Order: sequence, then C-alpha cells, then structure tokens
Amino acid sequence: LPPRQEIESQVQAATRAIREDSLDAGPAGAHLYRTLFGPLDARFRHRTRWLLALDEGLFDVPVAALLESTRPRPVYVAERHTTVVVPGANYWLEAATRQTAGQPSPVFLGVGDPIYNAADPRLPRGRGNAGSGWTSPLRLFTASAPSAAAGLVLPRLVASGAELDNCARAWDGESILLRGAGATRRNLADQMRRNPAVVHFATHVLESSERPAFGLIALSLSDREEPELLTPFEIAHWRIDAGLIVLSGCYSAQGAALPGTGLMGLTRAWLTAGARAVVSSRWPTPDEDGPLFQALYRDLRTDRRADPGQALRIAQLEMIRSPGWHAQPRYWGAYYVIGGE
Repeated sequence: LPPRQEIESQVQAATRAIREDSLDAGPAGAHLYRTLFGPLDARFRHRTRWLLALDEGLFDVPVAALLESTRPRPVYVAERHTTVVVPGANYWLEAATRQTAGQPSPVFLGVGDPIYNAADPRLPRGRGNAGSGWTSPLRLFTASAPSAAAGLVLPRLVASGAELDNCARAWDGESILLRGAGATRRNLADQMRRNPAVVHFATHVLESSERPAFGLIALSLSDREEPELLTPFEIAHWRIDAGLIVLSGCYSAQGAALPGTGLMGLTRAWLTAGARAVVSSRWPTPDEDGPLFQALYRDLRTDRRADPGQALRIAQLEMIRSPGWHAQPRYWGAYYVIGGE
C-alpha cells in the first residue's frame, strides 16, 4: 500500500465526489479501489463476501460504491460483493464466545416522525406554544452546520411517517410503529423487551458537543418541551436480543475510530447492547419514503434469518437498476452494515 497520507487523500477525494455526485466520482472511486484492493491476490478479490476490518479514516470509505471495473461498463463493488464491516478485529473474534438468549421475535419496530417543536399541530393540548423553541449545545449532523449552535429548533421529518408505513408494509408481518408523541424513550424501551427482528429509526441524529463527537437519536418532545435524546452510553447498557437496527438519519454512522479498537458511537452501542447488526449512514440522507429500505425488508421477509449484509446488497442492486436519482451512489452508497457475526 502507498503511504498513509496518500491513502487518506484518496479516501477524502473519492468520498466527497461520490457524496456530491460529481463528475470525478467514477474515476476517484476506481482509483481508490485499485489502491486498496488491487494488490490483493485474485482468489481474494473474487470472493463474493467480504468482511472488512477497517481502521481510522477507512471507516469513511463507501466501499460498495467504489468502481471495481470501468470497462465495458462501470461495475460497482456492490454488484459483485456483499460487504460487511466488523467493528474491530478483537470485537469480531470475541463475538463467537458471546451467548444470546435466542432468536429475535418476528416483530418490526418502527420509530419515526417525532414531534420536534412546539409549532407541530400534533403536540397535545396544553403543552407549548407556536412560538417556542429549545436551546441546546448540540447540532444537527449536516455538511454545512457550524461547529456549535444555540437555539436549535428541529424541523419535522415530514416523509418519515410514510417511510415507516412503507417499511412495515414491505416487512409484511407483525409491526409496531412509534410515531409522533408516541416516539418516546419509555415506549421504545418497553417495545425493545420484545426483542424485535428489526428496529427502524427514521429520526434526526444530533452530534454531541464533546470531542470526539458521537451521535444521539432525537425522539419526541418531553413534558418539558425538550427532545428526548438517546445516547450511545444509555443504549450500550441495555440488554436486548434484537436482530437488525437501522438508523436512516444523517451521519448516523459517525463516531470516534480508535486504533485497534474500531468505530465507536451509535453503531457500536447497539452491538454492545445485543443487536446482531446495524445499518447506518456515512453522510446526509434525504427525508423521503425510503425505497432502499423497502427493498431491504422485502428481502428479509422471505427469510427472517437472512444475512443483513446480503439483504442490503440486494437492495442496493435494485436501486442501481432503477430509474432516476436513486440509482446514483450518493443515495444508496451512504449506507452500510456493521456487525459482529
């Protein structure tokens, strides 16, 4: 491999180009693929399933969206390989010794479209007024947000309700949807005791004011008219036996990448709590009805024990072959699976 600084420069260039859907996305992605995987023996490159033990800046690489070949047509890594990131080599090795309570139940649990501000007409009567907001040392995970913000008022995720409905319909089984005033910490904790097969969050993700920063899941307003914030520290102390956790919010995969330890943050917290795998995003994601996730759950419903990495790959392939902007890697390439099995 070339020197570390050169690799980091290529990672930044390729990730930015893919995220922004620039003309450099293809060449930069192909160049990074050759750098990282070109030196491998063909017998490894031709394997259809890759477990990736990454470190530091490599967690930012949208591996599935890199171009493995450009002729006779561009071919993405996702078209030839299932890629699953392990949170750290030691964590992966220890996973074989962990005991679980059994298989998760066949329940789909959706959490989304919370009440985020007092202007929301769904706010129960007697609480708040249309002009109030809230202040916090947190900020939204957005590409243009300042390093700190005060007086932050969270906008409603208008399409997240449709996202939950469509995902539950694609699951085609028992489902529980916590939305609006019902998207609370207490309700979530109660339903997590059922060890659902899937927990889908269609919520805002905030960045903590600490450094290194970590993500927080923003739930509905509390009785004090403040959003309930679910932290990685709280999640990590839960004891659950859930299947797949899906965090569709912006930058939900962000966290500190510690040498030899792996990626911390929300993804590691859910794995520590007992989830089998986590799907999260590397960059900002649109507020829409979730076609990628509908494809993901349509595949999982046929086999409740299916591999989440393979299911995500099938969903990404469906997006690649679809018309319109969903075929672009800036949409489907944001998401990846991290797991310990």
